[in-house]
Amino acid sequence: MAIGASGLRAVWTYQGECDPDGYPLRATAIAVADEFAGAAELAMHKLARVPVAVIRGYMYQRPR
Repeated sequence: MAIGASGLRAVWTYQGECDPDGYPLRATAIAVADEFAGAAELAMHKLARVPVAVIRGYMYQRPR
């Protein structure tokens, strides 16, 4: 679980966009901060006492 998200949108919504088959999406949202937290936990190896993970290359939009 993400504790905080500074400088990026914590939730990315696809509402109003279309899926690959052309159907409009109405209730699709991704919790970006939680996805990062999950990926970081895999990279940090829970028992290895690694205090932080750096995620690079994510193209983000700043919150409005």
